[in-house]
Amino acid sequence: MGTATILLGFALLALHGCATQAQKSAGEAFDDTVIASTVKSKLIGTKGVSANDINVEVYKGRVQLAGFVGSASAKQLAVDVAKSVAGVTSVSDGMVIFEETRSAGETVDDGVIASKVKTSITQAATGKALDINVEVRKGNVILSGFVPSAELKAKAGDLASSVTGVVNVYNNIDIGT
Repeated sequence: MGTATILLGFALLALHGCATQAQKSAGEAFDDTVIASTVKSKLIGTKGVSANDINVEVYKGRVQLAGFVGSASAKQLAVDVAKSVAGVTSVSDGMVIFEETRSAGETVDDGVIASKVKTSITQAATGKALDINVEVRKGNVILSGFVPSAELKAKAGDLASSVTGVVNVYNNIDIGT
C-alpha cells in the first residue's frame, strides 16, 4: 500500500470524524466512543456471539447493532449485552440472521458488491454518507449507521438496490438528530 493511499485513508477518517462530531458536543462524542468500545468489548467476551460480524454504532447513547448473525439466540444475546452497558439509552437491532456459509469466491464477490454500494452512496450523497456502514452476504446488503434525514436514508437504500449483484437490501439506517 502506497503512502498516498494511506494518507487518503487518514483524510477520509478525519472527514468522517468531522461529519459525525458536527452533530454532537465533544462530551457526547466522547461518551458515545466509550459506549461503543464497551459494547464491542463485551460482545467479544460473550460466548455464542460472533463480535466480528456485528457493527456497533452509537449516537447520543443510542446503540445500533447491525450485521449478519448465525441464530436468533445470538441476535438476542447481542442485544442483551448492549443493553447492559452503562450510558446506553436504547438499542436498535439491525442484525439479520444468515446461517449459510460462503465460499472464498462468494466472499470476494460480496466485497466487490460492498465496495460498489459504498461508492454509489458516497458519490451521490452528502458527507454524511461516510457514516453509512455496508455489509454484504451472498448479495444481501445491510445498511446501517446514523444519518440526519429520512431522505438520505431512503436515497442510500435506493442506490444500494440499483447495484448489480444486490439480491436484497436491509436498510437499517437510523436518523440521528
